[in-house]
Amino acid sequence: MPILTKENSDYIYETKFWVVLLAWKQIFPRLVVFAKPNISGIFYENLSQMPIEVIIDFQNNVIKKIEPAFLQLFAGDVKEDFVANWFCMMNDAYKEYPPKPQVHWHFKARIRNPIKIAQFQFTDPAFGHFPPRKEEKQLPEIDGTPEERLELIKIIRSEIQKIN
Repeated sequence: MPILTKENSDYIYETKFWVVLLAWKQIFPRLVVFAKPNISGIFYENLSQMPIEVIIDFQNNVIKKIEPAFLQLFAGDVKEDFVANWFCMMNDAYKEYPPKPQVHWHFKARIRNPIKIAQFQFTDPAFGHFPPRKEEKQLPEIDGTPEERLELIKIIRSEIQKIN
């Protein structure tokens, strides 16, 4: 699986230390957030290498913007109908030798009620549960044309920009 970058994915926004991309071929609203390389041009291989300012930037300029924006967009601000899942998994980097890990976070919004945004219908029949991989694979993937994806990206950017 290739690492997503600004050039091969759908760019949402960036901060001083992070790049936020919309992931595709998904069933839930999902983002991938990559740490930018350090000042020497080297990617962080694990969380313990990251200076505190990188972590603070993630908290203040990624989490505190994405979670409320997605809550509003996908659940109309009803907290009980929305779960924000964050995970940092870099297993794919170790499928090849030598491995080339790059710290990145996956954000997966879980929603109680189906919702249509732009041309995309989001449904989460396993809301409140960890969906088994088998169940996830049975749900239709959300993709769309480049124009449809751009429309969704503009909607997401607009919601994020509303957050102070």
